[in-house]
Amino acid sequence: MKIVPNDYCNECKKDTDLIVTGMDEHSVFAKCPVCGAKFDLIREGCRIKEIG
Repeated sequence: MKIVPNDYCNECKKDTDLIVTGMDEHSVFAKCPVCGAKFDLIREGCRIKEIG
């Protein structure tokens, strides 16, 4: 599983690790594990971490 560590959900206002649901050449698609909000993040500069 891939995550965006130490991020912030704009919907539920929680500091959390967003779960990566997909990627393309320009974007990282992620969702909040707390409220389920979906995000389209800019891939350049986005920190992604693989967890076991």
